[in-house]
Amino acid sequence: LRFAVNNTGLSRDRLVVTLNRMNLDRLGFVIRLTEYEIDGNATPITAEPVTIVLDTFQRAILNLSVEAPSSWPVPLPAEVEFLVQVTTPDDVESGVLRVTLQVTN
Repeated sequence: LRFAVNNTGLSRDRLVVTLNRMNLDRLGFVIRLTEYEIDGNATPITAEPVTIVLDTFQRAILNLSVEAPSSWPVPLPAEVEFLVQVTTPDDVESGVLRVTLQVTN
């Protein structure tokens, strides 16, 4: 999955990106941010949280990997979801991306 975060402010900004797996890791899901790209330059992500510095009106494209478990609890859930949270280091501004995945056999 790919998604973007933007700096729409009038100055350079630091953004902190974290995943809220909402216990999906306990069901065997592996959810991780793999890299981000700013102006065509890709940077691998090796740990969370991720801090990204964006200039005015700049954006970062983030790649998110989701691996489903090889076996499921019975009955299968119709949907699972997790959150991607983006905040400024001082928590003054924040945003949440809710990701819902449909489960099919």
